[in-house]
Amino acid sequence: YMALKANAATSRIGIGSINNAIAELKVVESTGMHLANLLSKMTELALKSAQADVNQPDREALDAEFGGHLLDFVRITTDTVYNGTSSMNGGAKTVSTGGVTNITYTVDDFRINASAANGSG
Repeated sequence: YMALKANAATSRIGIGSINNAIAELKVVESTGMHLANLLSKMTELALKSAQADVNQPDREALDAEFGGHLLDFVRITTDTVYNGTSSMNGGAKTVSTGGVTNITYTVDDFRINASAANGSG
């Protein structure tokens, strides 16, 4: 009976760990969708600014709006934290299932990388 009780307690802890991982992945997913929306807006602004018929003051306003979205993007990727851990900077995370098996999952790095922006990263 005691062994069964100990196994049940271990299983509850494992389920709690798995539920925490699922909750973090939901945060990453919703934050990623928000970042995709920001990138879409930034693309629209860049395309508008590149049009030949846009005057300099309008181009500067578009650039300022783009810069604001860029700052938001950086802030979100830096400040999104789940359970005290940064969630948007990528890497592998391991979840203890309470048994002999662990689950490892990998989160993409959402931060802006100058090399990637230049096509080399």
